[in-house]
Amino acid sequence: MKHLFTILFTVVALFSNAQFIKKLSLDVNVGGRFGGAVAADTVISDTLTNYKVSPGIHADGGVRYQLNELLSIRGGISYDGFKTTGNVRSDSSSTDNSSLISGSIEAVVNLKKLKFMSFIPEKMGLNFHAGLGLSTMSNSNVKKFNTDNNITPSDPGLKGNDDMVNIVFGLTPQYKLNDKISINLDLSTKLLVKQSLYVNPGQDSRVNDKMGNIFNVAVGATYKF
Repeated sequence: MKHLFTILFTVVALFSNAQFIKKLSLDVNVGGRFGGAVAADTVISDTLTNYKVSPGIHADGGVRYQLNELLSIRGGISYDGFKTTGNVRSDSSSTDNSSLISGSIEAVVNLKKLKFMSFIPEKMGLNFHAGLGLSTMSNSNVKKFNTDNNITPSDPGLKGNDDMVNIVFGLTPQYKLNDKISINLDLSTKLLVKQSLYVNPGQDSRVNDKMGNIFNVAVGATYKF
């Protein structure tokens, strides 16, 4: 309890500091998730065929702290949805749904402040961001199977989920409406290290030594305090 009060006091003290608040910004973005499909040669079951991964929804939000004119630190959380359709045996079809929740810490570089990028118009901005964090993937069919068969997952982390490390990087062009609000277009790639639960039910993680990857395109807004 003592540690909790210490943390709360620290947070209140920071947010009471006007100079600290001035360096904060919030962003929210919504768009699409692309990729996540697996190679055909890693599907091991002949009863699970012709699976296709459709583009899915992506949403993310974050808090950014400006260290100086060039560099900021951003903490963010994101959601990516997956819907996979395919054939289970030759005479039926199946839909499989998965969701990926990720948290990350990233360094954000204001490219406009670099000398060779000085041509960028005043109303425009361009940020490069890169960092790492943790992701957890949940599949409703896998959890239903475990429940129906009284299986208790023994994996570490969130039980029944695939927990992994993520590496994320991308570019964010911005258009400044005023000193406080900007419109964002974010283009990001997320690499999933040690992924073992795949959006394709026929995927065998034992024969795929490559990390998973997805690509996000999102639009949103940033509010600067």
